Amino acid sequence: RAFIADITHDSYDQAIVRAIVTLAKTLGFGLIAEGVETPEQLAFVSKLACEHAQGYHFSVPLPAAELCRCLEQGVLTA
Repeated sequence: RAFIADITHDSYDQAIVRAIVTLAKTLGFGLIAEGVETPEQLAFVSKLACEHAQGYHFSVPLPAAELCRCLEQGVLTA
């Protein structure tokens, strides 16, 4: 999350995220961008082909039972 927070305007954080994504893909690891809070942050990590993201952009933290209910109702997607 620390690198994602300023990703839209900090070139150092952008470089770090690019490097992390490249390293993860090269090693064949799955990758989840954590701490995505804005559409702009999501757009940046999406352009890097980061397939998964989580954070307040999608939902506030939820108890497990409420999360399951939201997923069942289609309010959130996994």
